[in-house]
Amino acid sequence: MTKYFLAGTSDELEFGDVIEAFFEKKLKSGKKKYETVECKFTKETLPYLLDMEIVEEREANDLIDFDDDLEVDEAWEEMTERISELEDRVTELEGIIADRKK
Repeated sequence: MTKYFLAGTSDELEFGDVIEAFFEKKLKSGKKKYETVECKFTKETLPYLLDMEIVEEREANDLIDFDDDLEVDEAWEEMTERISELEDRVTELEGIIADRKK
């Protein structure tokens, strides 16, 4: 599966996202001119963004892309906490149900 990313980053792009690009131009006078341009990421703008090396095309076979072990650890910890909270709620509800049955 082909995915698109901001060049040099792990920021995945989806069609419809707005990209801000920063350009620098050297003038004949030796001065530099700076310009910031916003562009919508679409199928139509994709060839231009690839050509200007603002966007990179990568093949991604993984369903989940864990770029950083820290992200995986944080996600795992959050998931474990949520499961623990749900287990506590289920235990509490089971007690309430048992009391009502009596």
